[in-house]
Amino acid sequence: MNELKYDEELEKAAKKQKHTCFIYGVEEIIKNEMYSTHDAAYHPRATKVACIEYYCSNSKSNMKFFVIDKGPGGEKTGEPGSKYPSGRSKEADSGLCVVSSGFGVSKNIVLAVLIVVLNFI
Repeated sequence: MNELKYDEELEKAAKKQKHTCFIYGVEEIIKNEMYSTHDAAYHPRATKVACIEYYCSNSKSNMKFFVIDKGPGGEKTGEPGSKYPSGRSKEADSGLCVVSSGFGVSKNIVLAVLIVVLNFI
């Protein structure tokens, strides 16, 4: 599983897409590109996350949820850390697959954002 980094471009793209208002479920927004959710979404190849707010007419309220990029392919089997894609390596503390250059949003910020979003659900 990859470390997720907040992506403002993914947020902008997600805001432009039409969403349905599932109460607990995962919605595929654009085939092979994005998932959104009100509960939880996991895709083993995802590397980006964004949070959006969307008005749901069926509940007559704004819903907050997060969107992830799906990334190419599906799950890989094997020992954890044995199949990192090119340009990625194992992060020592978390064991997550990270971009080797190491730049981007801190995992602590992403975790804080996800906690805040989940508290609004």
